[in-house]
Amino acid sequence: MSQYMVAMQSTLRICEYNRPDRWLRSNTEFVILAGSGTLDPYLVIGVGPKSRGDEIAAPDDLKALHVKVATRVAGNKLGMARTYLLNRHLPDDLELPAFFRSAQFFPADGTVEVVLSNGVPSLSVLGRHAHHRDQNNEIIEVHDRGMRSRVHIEGRVTDVRAALTWQFTGKRLPWSLEQGTGG
Repeated sequence: MSQYMVAMQSTLRICEYNRPDRWLRSNTEFVILAGSGTLDPYLVIGVGPKSRGDEIAAPDDLKALHVKVATRVAGNKLGMARTYLLNRHLPDDLELPAFFRSAQFFPADGTVEVVLSNGVPSLSVLGRHAHHRDQNNEIIEVHDRGMRSRVHIEGRVTDVRAALTWQFTGKRLPWSLEQGTGG
């Protein structure tokens, strides 16, 4: 699937699930973006650990902790912005790159836009998640196609203990494991 894999510095803004206009907090994180410039419709976003926000390069040992998958809905031509919808479930026909398989799948709703400028992608994501918790307030996790996965709340979300709205942007950072270009 992956023709490119780049590390990014992301600025994350977190808000209430049912009131996305109510800001709660913000932070910075590393993000790993994997995609294809071909007919492959999927984009993989690996969310890594928090960062200071002033790094000039991604760490060599950067790993994804959570994985979001998005399906392209617009922008099939080279050189134009690409728009994606975030997935609640791992697509059956997606061969997830090995780099991401040890992370946890993070189901979400929302949109992603990737803009390529001189072959370098920038990222803008707006989304929210609602994940089931048990009586002990632990997030419920299942295995889906060999990967750990959180369970998305279907229907009306009344238990907002594991539900947030968020938006983040990403700018490319130099990284020793970078592959290909964003073309």
